[in-house]
Amino acid sequence: MDDTYQVSRQPPIPARRQYNQLENIDSPLLIYQDAIKQNQPWINYPEQIALRAFYPPPESEGFVPSSVNIYYYNANVVTVTIVFDGPYGAGDTRFDFVKTNDVWKIVWVGDRSIQLK
Repeated sequence: MDDTYQVSRQPPIPARRQYNQLENIDSPLLIYQDAIKQNQPWINYPEQIALRAFYPPPESEGFVPSSVNIYYYNANVVTVTIVFDGPYGAGDTRFDFVKTNDVWKIVWVGDRSIQLK
Protein backbone atom coordinates (compact mmCIF):
# COMPACT_ATOMS: atom_id res chain seq x y z
CA MET A 1 0.00 0.00 0.00
CA ASP A 2 1.28 3.44 -0.92
CA ASP A 3 1.45 5.61 2.19
CA THR A 4 2.39 8.88 0.47
CA TYR A 5 -1.01 10.33 1.28
CA GLN A 6 -3.61 10.03 4.02
CA VAL A 7 -7.26 9.43 3.48
CA SER A 8 -9.47 11.69 5.56
CA ARG A 9 -12.78 10.18 6.52
CA GLN A 10 -15.88 11.91 7.81
CA PRO A 11 -17.76 10.25 10.61
CA PRO A 12 -20.56 8.04 9.29
CA ILE A 13 -23.84 9.85 8.92
CA PRO A 14 -26.32 8.97 11.66
CA ALA A 15 -29.64 7.58 10.47
CA ARG A 16 -32.72 9.80 10.49
CA ARG A 17 -34.29 7.61 13.15
CA GLN A 18 -31.65 8.84 15.61
CA TYR A 19 -33.04 12.38 15.34
CA ASN A 20 -36.22 14.08 16.43
CA GLN A 21 -37.80 15.58 13.33
CA LEU A 22 -38.34 19.32 13.60
CA GLU A 23 -41.95 20.04 12.74
CA ASN A 24 -42.11 23.83 12.84
CA ILE A 25 -39.47 25.21 10.51
CA ASP A 26 -41.63 27.95 9.01
CA SER A 27 -39.45 30.89 10.13
CA PRO A 28 -36.18 29.46 8.73
CA LEU A 29 -37.97 28.55 5.50
CA LEU A 30 -39.20 32.15 5.15
CA ILE A 31 -35.63 33.40 5.60
CA TYR A 32 -34.44 30.97 2.93
CA GLN A 33 -37.26 31.76 0.49
CA ASP A 34 -36.56 35.49 0.85
CA ALA A 35 -32.87 34.85 0.13
CA ILE A 36 -33.83 32.93 -3.02
CA LYS A 37 -35.92 35.91 -4.20
CA GLN A 38 -32.97 38.23 -3.55
CA ASN A 39 -30.60 35.78 -5.29
CA GLN A 40 -28.22 35.75 -2.34
CA PRO A 41 -24.98 33.88 -3.17
CA TRP A 42 -25.16 31.61 -0.10
CA ILE A 43 -28.29 29.85 -1.39
CA ASN A 44 -26.06 27.75 -3.64
CA TYR A 45 -24.41 25.95 -0.71
CA PRO A 46 -26.44 23.60 1.50
CA GLU A 47 -24.19 24.12 4.53
CA GLN A 48 -24.65 27.90 4.25
CA ILE A 49 -28.41 27.49 3.92
CA ALA A 50 -28.47 25.45 7.14
CA LEU A 51 -26.25 27.90 9.01
CA ARG A 52 -27.87 31.13 7.83
CA ALA A 53 -31.52 30.10 7.92
CA PHE A 54 -31.55 28.05 11.12
CA TYR A 55 -28.98 29.69 13.40
CA PRO A 56 -28.38 33.27 14.52
CA PRO A 57 -25.22 34.91 13.20
CA PRO A 58 -22.20 34.54 15.52
CA GLU A 59 -21.95 38.29 16.07
CA SER A 60 -25.46 38.47 17.53
CA GLU A 61 -25.58 35.45 19.82
CA GLY A 62 -22.10 33.97 19.76
CA PHE A 63 -23.17 30.74 18.04
CA VAL A 64 -20.22 28.97 16.45
CA PRO A 65 -20.62 25.32 15.46
CA SER A 66 -18.03 22.79 16.55
CA SER A 67 -18.14 21.19 13.11
CA VAL A 68 -20.12 21.14 9.91
CA ASN A 69 -20.18 17.83 8.01
CA ILE A 70 -21.35 17.59 4.41
CA TYR A 71 -22.31 14.27 2.84
CA TYR A 72 -22.78 14.27 -0.93
CA TYR A 73 -24.76 11.29 -2.17
CA ASN A 74 -24.61 12.73 -5.68
CA ALA A 75 -24.70 16.21 -7.25
CA ASN A 76 -28.36 16.70 -6.29
CA VAL A 77 -28.70 15.02 -2.88
CA VAL A 78 -26.82 16.30 0.17
CA THR A 79 -27.02 15.87 3.93
CA VAL A 80 -25.46 18.42 6.27
CA THR A 81 -24.92 17.90 9.99
CA ILE A 82 -24.05 20.80 12.26
CA VAL A 83 -22.51 19.84 15.59
CA PHE A 84 -22.42 22.26 18.49
CA ASP A 85 -21.09 22.13 22.04
CA GLY A 86 -22.64 24.21 24.73
CA PRO A 87 -22.41 24.71 28.45
CA TYR A 88 -25.28 22.27 28.95
CA GLY A 89 -24.21 19.54 26.54
CA ALA A 90 -23.78 18.90 22.87
CA GLY A 91 -26.12 18.28 19.99
CA ASP A 92 -26.35 18.17 16.28
CA THR A 93 -28.88 18.96 13.63
CA ARG A 94 -29.29 17.03 10.38
CA PHE A 95 -30.50 18.72 7.20
CA ASP A 96 -31.42 16.73 4.07
CA PHE A 97 -31.41 18.65 0.78
CA VAL A 98 -32.44 17.81 -2.77
CA LYS A 99 -31.57 20.08 -5.69
CA THR A 100 -34.49 20.69 -8.05
CA ASN A 101 -34.33 23.14 -10.95
CA ASP A 102 -31.04 24.56 -9.59
CA VAL A 103 -32.59 25.31 -6.18
CA TRP A 104 -31.77 23.39 -3.00
CA LYS A 105 -34.96 22.17 -1.30
CA ILE A 106 -34.92 21.37 2.40
CA VAL A 107 -36.67 18.02 2.58
CA TRP A 108 -36.05 17.03 6.20
CA VAL A 109 -34.61 18.51 9.41
CA GLY A 110 -34.02 16.82 12.75
CA ASP A 111 -31.97 17.33 15.88
CA ARG A 112 -30.60 15.24 18.72
CA SER A 113 -28.47 15.45 21.83
CA ILE A 114 -25.13 13.71 21.70
CA GLN A 115 -22.63 12.71 24.34
CA LEU A 116 -19.31 14.49 24.49
CA LYS A 117 -16.28 12.24 24.12
